[in-house]
Parts: sequence; C-alpha cells; structure tokens
Amino acid sequence: MRLDPCNRFLHVSLVEVKPEKESEKSQVLLPDDYLQEVKQRYRTATLLGVDEQCTVFTDDDIGNVMVVVDATMLESFVDSSGEEQFFILESHILGTYR
Repeated sequence: MRLDPCNRFLHVSLVEVKPEKESEKSQVLLPDDYLQEVKQRYRTATLLGVDEQCTVFTDDDIGNVMVVVDATMLESFVDSSGEEQFFILESHILGTYR
C-alpha cells in the first residue's frame, strides 16, 4: 500500500544523525557510555512522495533530491505498521541538494 501526500505536502524520510558523545565534564555523574541526544532544528530529508499540486517538486524528484527542512514544521504520525511517517508543506522547504 502506498501513502500519497495531499494539499501541497511532501512525504519525507529524515536522514539519521548519530548522537554525539558529550565532551565537556558534567557536574552530574553520568555513565561513561552516555550519549547526549542533540535536537537539531534543521534536518536533511529525502523525498518519498510529492503531491500533484506542488509547484517546485515533481514525481521525478522522488528519491533523487534531498531537502533541508525545519524540523519544528514537520507533521508526523505512526501508521498501521508502526512506522513514523513525516510530512512537510512544500513552502517550508529551506533548500535542496540535487
């Protein structure tokens, strides 16, 4: 089953960021293998789906274009298979890697 975006939304898959190990000494005792989760406002994503009303992106861009998104503008939900799906409006794309 295929999930198609509507209303100028783009279906995207976020590129995973490896957590960085905290380098500064903390005043709180933490385990040696503690990794601090870094919340990045801007993320890179690949296109999985494009609404037919989009003016900048087409079906040819699916899988071929990476986009930079503002993570605070992402819409997400968990589908019936338990996977988290991400959507963003076309106008909230900050840039592309072609």
